[in-house]
Amino acid sequence: MHAKKPTDDLRLWIRLNKYHIIAVGSEECVNSIAKSVVFTSKKSWEDQLRSTLGDDYILVASHALTAIHNIVFVHSSLLPLLGNIQSDAVATGLGNQLGNKGGVGISFTVGVTSFAFINSHFEAHQRNVAKRNGNFHRINHELKLSPTGALASPTSSTAVAPTPGKPGLNGLGRTSANRFSIPTVGAGPGGKRTVSERFDRVFWYGDLNYRINGTRRMVDTLLLRNQHEVLLANDQLQREMKAGNVFAHFREGQLHFRPTYKFDKRSDTYDSSAKQRIPSWTDRVLFLSNDKLHDVELLSYRSQTDFRTSDHRPVCAVFQANFRPTETESAMSPRPSSSAHDQENHATSQACSIQ
Repeated sequence: MHAKKPTDDLRLWIRLNKYHIIAVGSEECVNSIAKSVVFTSKKSWEDQLRSTLGDDYILVASHALTAIHNIVFVHSSLLPLLGNIQSDAVATGLGNQLGNKGGVGISFTVGVTSFAFINSHFEAHQRNVAKRNGNFHRINHELKLSPTGALASPTSSTAVAPTPGKPGLNGLGRTSANRFSIPTVGAGPGGKRTVSERFDRVFWYGDLNYRINGTRRMVDTLLLRNQHEVLLANDQLQREMKAGNVFAHFREGQLHFRPTYKFDKRSDTYDSSAKQRIPSWTDRVLFLSNDKLHDVELLSYRSQTDFRTSDHRPVCAVFQANFRPTETESAMSPRPSSSAHDQENHATSQACSIQ
């Protein structure tokens, strides 16, 4: 976010009373990376989101790693179904200790179905594809989140008592402590499965920093000629996923929007500085269902092109995800409002909408 809070109207990006779960990942919000080492609080950004969403949405968890921030809200209609709220962070910056790069995860259960939301900021620069792949694998192996809470560690945050007078769900309305996370290098926690394998539904997003292969002149020409397919064929992330090097079994929507990086300040012009950064789809949202393939359905995937606070354009994905309620909850059908997406309501599963 270029070390600023957005001045744009967030209601254009987040449609109220339409989603059960709203997860927002940001990088360099409020402060720069350097300032975030000392001033870790993201309270002003959290307050702006609270004000935008209103009283119908409850903050489930908020966690920051230096300038990387992840926050999840749920609609009040979903509260009776939530449990096992956790958060954790993994640094992948210098020496795997600095939090200028890394990942922040928030997880919980809805009924008996587990959800994980991971915001990441990977290694920058055109040539560092292998380092970006390494960032993913380190975060995937080291995030200490578990559907049962069994992997909680001193660097992770688990549920705490609710604020008096607030809904009686452990962990609700609390903000996890901002911190560096310095995990031990090695296999996944206890030699077990990775975080993306442990959860039923996984949403992984952020400034993943994968670029488009080519020169600035070549990419500018392709953009001018609307040769979108050629750009996609040279997208580093898609190439690495097809090669099986990263994000195994994850899916992504079609990139029907223009590259989201790098723009001149408050402009629709790609980087005109001496660095001449190559326009790229650095900002992505990927998803995974470890049950049935269609238990997570992508409804839309877009870039908010009129938000110009940052040199990036924010991206937004909307999903409908099935979950398995417990026996006592099988008759419940969470529905934020009559304008929400139509819900499935079977004896063994229900659906919630996610942004």
